[in-house]
Amino acid sequence: MATTNITVRIEDSLLDQVDDYCKKNEITRSDLIRNSLLEKLKEPDILQISEADIKSKIEKSYKLLDINFETQKFIVAKGVRSISFSYQLQNNNKQLVIRDSIGRIVQVISM
Repeated sequence: MATTNITVRIEDSLLDQVDDYCKKNEITRSDLIRNSLLEKLKEPDILQISEADIKSKIEKSYKLLDINFETQKFIVAKGVRSISFSYQLQNNNKQLVIRDSIGRIVQVISM
């Protein structure tokens, strides 16, 4: 089995908590990180969402003019004007949260 080194950045205030946990459970930091990572990888709860899935969900609710998947923003037509929104996937990709230009939540769509 090949091994790879992984660097983890953690705030000093959290590092004390990690050390305390390791002492109580008699494990090393490396073991804790490895076990935590393996647990996360085994979780089947994270939905795999494609750009087409996101676009489809938005198009069901809005008249979409343009969408930028890198910036997570889109523009819709409303009457004769256009309005800009942003989106964000939350809750293990199970919810698509739509926000207006000043950050207020406008809609939450289940994926």
